[in-house]
Amino acid sequence: MPFKPLYEGRPKPISGFFTRSMEANWMALDVGNMQGESLQTIFHEYTHLLLRRNSLYWPLWLTEGMADLYSTFEVADKKVVIGKPPRRLLRILARESFMPLKELLEVHHESEEYNQKEHQGIFYAQSWLLTHYLALGDNPLYRARFRQFTEVLRAGQNSVAALTNTLQVGLSQLEAQLKRYYEQGQFQPVKLPMRGRTNAMTSVWIRPMPPAEMAFQLGWLLLHVERLDDAQGWFELAGRLQPGGPYGMEGLGLLAAERQQTKEAIVYLERAIGAGSRNFSVHYHLGRLRLEMALQPNGVLFQMPENQARLIRTPLKQAISLQPNCAVAHNRLGFLESVQGENRPLALRHLQTAAQLEPDNLGFVMMWARYALENGKDAKAIQALEEMARQGSQPKFQRMAKEILSKYQAGNKPARGR
Repeated sequence: MPFKPLYEGRPKPISGFFTRSMEANWMALDVGNMQGESLQTIFHEYTHLLLRRNSLYWPLWLTEGMADLYSTFEVADKKVVIGKPPRRLLRILARESFMPLKELLEVHHESEEYNQKEHQGIFYAQSWLLTHYLALGDNPLYRARFRQFTEVLRAGQNSVAALTNTLQVGLSQLEAQLKRYYEQGQFQPVKLPMRGRTNAMTSVWIRPMPPAEMAFQLGWLLLHVERLDDAQGWFELAGRLQPGGPYGMEGLGLLAAERQQTKEAIVYLERAIGAGSRNFSVHYHLGRLRLEMALQPNGVLFQMPENQARLIRTPLKQAISLQPNCAVAHNRLGFLESVQGENRPLALRHLQTAAQLEPDNLGFVMMWARYALENGKDAKAIQALEEMARQGSQPKFQRMAKEILSKYQAGNKPARGR
């Protein structure tokens, strides 16, 4: 499988992977070499996709623990099996010392334990162990109480307080119980009977793919697993297979954008659109790059002449026309209109649409809420900021929300931000 992600310059020893992008959710499988742990990676990432809204409140240990809980999903003997222990995590638990439970509960996106390779193993393994114990373990009282954990988090308690209050147990006692659970080694999965038809067809659309488009799609897949040089070869092939068509220019433009070669990317993307591109991503990135070129070195955007604004607005609007749910295009268009200042309701509508389409993107929610407050649309914005101020999973946005609310309550409107 020549399209695998790389690790230290070599293809990873996997038979499948799952990756997400603005355009699609990609699931790539080497059907001639399927391995259990490769499927676990796919199920892990797919669980993140399904539960992504919970990440606004869930601490990282639960987000990752739940993904690994479902990573060993399987169907056997007309039963769904959830929660079998991943062998790779058991190996880590056997060779590494446990993190103190309080430290585990407090890990967030900016923590070394989450970002540095030497710490990641035990964090993931112990997160799975704690999640398995609370969700499927041998303490029925904990299993019942754990169902209320998310609601307690939503009320604003941090991970440590929410967990100990939900379970009604002290941290040291819970830590000792968790270690005993591991030492017993009885990690029983849950088995649920399958009901109804298991072979029901869903709506599937299949169409023949022209060679040039196929080359583009293979290059696009490589681009999304950060194999940029390999992607370039496929994009160039797409151009040779269909001279004058959009696919080669699309790919080379998106590749140049990924490499932050802005001027080169704009030339390719303009050519792709001139060749009839209907790829919403091409139109979006053209508008985005033109917008970024208009920014000052400090990231500030000033009001610009209408003919310059139109060059940005037109491709962003076309991206939305081709893909109405393109949240990033709504966000960038809303930002542009907010600076131009000629149609504030339109700016607010695009910013709000972006936040509604991706409520887990706190940057989008923050931008909409600040602009709404600036324009007297207080009620929903205050509600969103108050909710963000309770979300401990992303401390940066939690702090920002608290600061804006504090200034608002003091009678000062927030300054406009990107």
